[in-house]
Amino acid sequence: MDRDNTVVHRKATTVDGIRKMQNSKYVQSDMRGIYSDVKNQLEVSSAKVLFSGTPCQCAGLMAYLGEDYDNLICVDFICHGVPSPLAFQKYLGWLSERFGEEVHSYQFRSKRYGWGYRRCMISTIEMNRHHWTRVFDPYLMCFLQAINYREACYRCKFNSERKYSDITIGDFGGVREIQPDFFDKTGCSVVLANSEKGLAFWNGISSKFDKVDLSYDEICRFNPNLKEPCKRPDARNSVYVGINDLPDSDYVRKALFPYLSVRSVLSYYMPFPLKKAIHILLGRK
Repeated sequence: MDRDNTVVHRKATTVDGIRKMQNSKYVQSDMRGIYSDVKNQLEVSSAKVLFSGTPCQCAGLMAYLGEDYDNLICVDFICHGVPSPLAFQKYLGWLSERFGEEVHSYQFRSKRYGWGYRRCMISTIEMNRHHWTRVFDPYLMCFLQAINYREACYRCKFNSERKYSDITIGDFGGVREIQPDFFDKTGCSVVLANSEKGLAFWNGISSKFDKVDLSYDEICRFNPNLKEPCKRPDARNSVYVGINDLPDSDYVRKALFPYLSVRSVLSYYMPFPLKKAIHILLGRK
């Protein structure tokens, strides 16, 4: 994220530069100039390049390049969809008004309380270090309910089994049910090799990780976006109404606040064994 909290694609050649890329960012990124920069690195300097982005951004890069390169590793992630950058800026404006100070930085997914089922989504706002959970955050709640994505995300052709990347990565909370002994409060990721080049790359570094092997079907059970995009909810019809005209706070209160619910709060504070028992009684997986 740059100084005005815009999510951007950038090149990094140092570990410190890579650290700036850490943490989830639930908003569409600004990619201006990055494809040409990647091509220049591949062809002029012959450098090894690892490009990461959404499935559609990886497909866009491959289309731009027109060919595969031995010195390119393309990594996408399990993508739900991306909201509009304007919606996020409106939300930041609301935060500034609410707390009476400028938002210096924003972290979508803090591990302040670990990565358990009850506290896996904590927002961190760098002002006076405000923290809150997803159930009190109107932007995150809309994101988790697939309400505020771009229209194209609901008919995305790249959330499918055909991948344009060498490797796909993502969170994997489902490990708690499949391999409970492997679950860790600091988080667990899934890694999928989509090409021979990707598999060779993974094999070269996999010894540095604690890992278990799972079947593709087991992974897809908890990550349906590997095969298909999110369904468009009816609430999507109204969530962007007034975004170009209303002041930031008015827009957030009118468009995003309706999706904060008592049910979500109760579910959040419910112990995991009780939640799982209720799901079994209701016939849910």
